[in-house]
Amino acid sequence: MFQNIPMAEKELIYMGLKKLVSANTGQGFRNGDQGHNVYVLGSKGNLPEAEPDFPGKHVLFKMLRELSDDFKAKGHTGEAWWYDFSSWGNFCKFALESFKKCEGKRSGV
Repeated sequence: MFQNIPMAEKELIYMGLKKLVSANTGQGFRNGDQGHNVYVLGSKGNLPEAEPDFPGKHVLFKMLRELSDDFKAKGHTGEAWWYDFSSWGNFCKFALESFKKCEGKRSGV
């Protein structure tokens, strides 16, 4: 998805997507709810079989994972803004931590 994009532009895309999650916008999340049980379970390494929102379908996760994996492959992980989104569990942990920091309030970002 991001193969032909220069590294500086990938960084901007990554930081923007990460900001969507860290600001608890709800964008890209089931029912706009980063605190939804599917993400709580995902943060613990669990995923119900019948759940419609899972790693293979979650667009925001797929984008962040691809960028995160690319940065890791290029040794570009020493930046303060980098977070390892290479697994569904890590993604869910970050989403849930962001949700809790915002006390369930959505950001207007």
